[in-house]
Amino acid sequence: MMNCMHLNLASMKNLLHSTLFIAFLVPDLSLAQKMSIPFKKHESYFFSNSIGSDDKADLRYMFFKSQSEFEKYFHPAATNKPVPLIGFSANYAGGIVYRETDRQVDISVDKLEQHEGEVVVYVSVKIGKEISYRIRPSYVFSWPVSRSARSIRFITNGEKLNATVFRIAGGRTRKRE
Repeated sequence: MMNCMHLNLASMKNLLHSTLFIAFLVPDLSLAQKMSIPFKKHESYFFSNSIGSDDKADLRYMFFKSQSEFEKYFHPAATNKPVPLIGFSANYAGGIVYRETDRQVDISVDKLEQHEGEVVVYVSVKIGKEISYRIRPSYVFSWPVSRSARSIRFITNGEKLNATVFRIAGGRTRKRE
């Protein structure tokens, strides 16, 4: 009986060692499917004051596939230089808008990744000290069109549970939270 038990323990040890060895040899498939996406920040655009305030949420996420959609929400800054166009024939655009506030707010996109058919936008928002006027902070960015992307997910400060998702269906875009 002791030999049988010793044999079973030895077999289990060998199986465990083999499994661990194979686990180190086989790459993590979830990591292999992630692809970094280049993106560009557009500092020359501001959220339109003619759009009503949505103060129910601190952040508002937007996804655009055309110039006409984009211009409903954002307008170019008044500068002496021409504002570079986003080029919607080759790019998508995203917008992130914070509610009107009297605090310094830093919005940034840390990275974009494609996970199979989903573009994931990692956003950081930092709230700073009080200022003497009210602002509506925003962040506009663009990235190359991906024919394989079926959805765009915004994840803010690592909160995957409260992510905002846009589904891309043919020529239309649908928001799902």
